[in-house]
Amino acid sequence: MLVCSGCGGGSDGRLSASGTVTLEGAPLESGSVVFSNESGVSAGVGIINGGSFTIQEAASSSGIQPGTYNVAVNSWEKEPGSVDDQGNIVDEGVSRIPEKYNDPKTSGLTATVSPDSQTFSFDLKSK
Repeated sequence: MLVCSGCGGGSDGRLSASGTVTLEGAPLESGSVVFSNESGVSAGVGIINGGSFTIQEAASSSGIQPGTYNVAVNSWEKEPGSVDDQGNIVDEGVSRIPEKYNDPKTSGLTATVSPDSQTFSFDLKSK
């Protein structure tokens, strides 16, 4: 994980957090990044668009509280529960990335959000 400095923060202590996600060095075109606390509870989610994301804590507020988080990344070709071209429900999804990245406990990805650390780069490996 590469961590770079950033700026921004709200009066309630939330900080902006953003970054990039690549797979073998190429931008991951779509998906999501989930920052979870030690208990596994989601603290913020960012939608990946063209390899970039910005963390949103909730629909009504942006940013994330300072702290250390385990990170999960999801990117689906066919998402579980979606409908395929023939109108059938997809029971098991088809992921663009290795399954280990889908769970913050197995991804091996972490991020420490602080006033001096708000921009993150995650380079995923296909194996």
